Amino acid sequence: LMKPKAAAKSEDSSAAFGFMSQSSRTMSFELRSGFSGSYRDFDASIDGVPPAFLSAAGQSLGDVPSATGSSNRTDFVLIPVVRWGSGGTGSTKFKVGTSLRVSSHAMSHTAGSPGEYAFSGPDEVAAGSGFGALTSAPEGALGSREFGVFTQYESSVGPALRLRLGGRYDYELIGGDGVPLNADWLDATGIRNSDFDDGHHQFGVRGSITWDAVPGRTRVIAAGSLHEGDVDMRALTAAHSQATEATSTRYAGTGIDWPDGGIPALAAPARPLLTLLGPDLRAPRTSLVELGLVQRISSLGSVFIRGSSRRTDFLTRRRNLNLPLVPTAVDPNGRSVFGTVVQDGALVTTTADDARRFPAFGEVWALDPDGWSEYVGLSVGVERSSARLDLYASYTFSRTRDNWIGAGSGTIGAALPPGLPGGEGNDEWAEGTSDFDVPHRAVLGAGTRLGRFTVTGLYRFRSGSPFTPRYRLGVDANGDGSMRNDVAFVPSDGSLDPLLADWDCLSDQVGGFAVRNSCRRPAVHSLSARLGVNVAAFGAWSVRLTLDAFNLLDSGEGTMDDALLLVDPTGSIVVSPDGSTLTLPTGVNPDFGTELYPDTRGRLLRIGLRIGG
Repeated sequence: LMKPKAAAKSEDSSAAFGFMSQSSRTMSFELRSGFSGSYRDFDASIDGVPPAFLSAAGQSLGDVPSATGSSNRTDFVLIPVVRWGSGGTGSTKFKVGTSLRVSSHAMSHTAGSPGEYAFSGPDEVAAGSGFGALTSAPEGALGSREFGVFTQYESSVGPALRLRLGGRYDYELIGGDGVPLNADWLDATGIRNSDFDDGHHQFGVRGSITWDAVPGRTRVIAAGSLHEGDVDMRALTAAHSQATEATSTRYAGTGIDWPDGGIPALAAPARPLLTLLGPDLRAPRTSLVELGLVQRISSLGSVFIRGSSRRTDFLTRRRNLNLPLVPTAVDPNGRSVFGTVVQDGALVTTTADDARRFPAFGEVWALDPDGWSEYVGLSVGVERSSARLDLYASYTFSRTRDNWIGAGSGTIGAALPPGLPGGEGNDEWAEGTSDFDVPHRAVLGAGTRLGRFTVTGLYRFRSGSPFTPRYRLGVDANGDGSMRNDVAFVPSDGSLDPLLADWDCLSDQVGGFAVRNSCRRPAVHSLSARLGVNVAAFGAWSVRLTLDAFNLLDSGEGTMDDALLLVDPTGSIVVSPDGSTLTLPTGVNPDFGTELYPDTRGRLLRIGLRIGG
């Protein structure tokens, strides 16, 4: 078994240019420009092994969510700025500038790529008996141009008050020939996939005030901002490439040759894959409020406290438009089942047409800007500096909530699980703890200087990432075509008792479906150190040797077994005589929460030579 690997080929390049001219004592001109480019070539196989996973063992043979293809992006930025300042006590500073950004973006999925395979276990791998999914899409290439103007004003409004105000306006224009019309989808639904706004107005304002309550000892800072970013380029390229020629295939196959030989004979056909942009497509908008206090406690140190609140709206979320309006059955716990599911060992999958609202189409995704995220955080810290010793410590408590289901996994099939009891939209699941919620973070740093030597150390701590008890990959419990959004039902028959001592998060959920991100991985710790030595000096220049040791302590977050329920490969699906109820043969996973394999960066030693004035 092998761990996933990154892009087979990655290239990054960048260049920057800056120029500044002082035309007078109070006025200056600045010009900045830059170019950046990135290229990723994704090879979905590892040494000839296609991406796959074993549902029974929970191990990955490859990079499960990958697909063979490529992605590249280039950006050119030009920013001229004029600055004016009055100078002296109580000075006023004024800045105005414009910006130009030209970007191009392209993404493709190679036709005939290995796809993605799931097997029940090692015996099924050897027999070639399992499930496959393949996506193919031509290159989606487009560009964008952004024209902006910004200004900033800074001035003293009192003996101890400093005010800063700024504003920005950008107009982003999406280039290209537009999204091709899918006539078949228009005939089937009356909905055009090619309609969306290609020009977007983006505004931003920011203000802050600094109050030296006790000059030199106590400072209070308050700031607030509201700004709109860029339109999600990934959503745009998906709509371009998955418009008329893209296909998706879900199939079950048997035969030792089919993983390397392609899709087996008599497999499910390749159906059109479609991604639509909502008519209200727009850029994300973020509002931020911060309040901080810095207090010097002696001539050598100070303490600080800072609170912040941030909300982002109009995040892009995926919605499955090809899900049947009426489920075909329910399971004993009330979860809707949307298509015929079949069992092959520990696999539970669907390839049936009844799992699609429009059988002639495969996946049909709508990208709607109805996602939001909220962050609230409070940080406290202390720092001390002296001739021999530097110390720094900080702690942050925060909470992040959103309705951005599955954002942390980065896979399109990890969206809101349909069919859970709780009302339309699954009210208990629609919003809650974010995939990115890290409530506790701490940093402790220390450094000392001893003649020509300096020694520093940095320790970091953070809470483990949240996760949802679920089924193992390879189980599509609700028959919606996705094996990444099936939440587990927490049993109340006593089978869970051996896990409760280690997983308190399960105790309050017995007898119901697991709450989104209700459990959490173990905390993460890391420790790094640096030794620096001044080895030579030449006038104002010095030569310094540095020895960095990274991750001396690195607990990391490995790939864990988050499956609370396992499918019994010796059992079989039970369907009620009238076909209205479907029961999977499942049992509690005794290895729930254990690490399948580590994912730490490992220890790293770096030796450097620094020369400077």
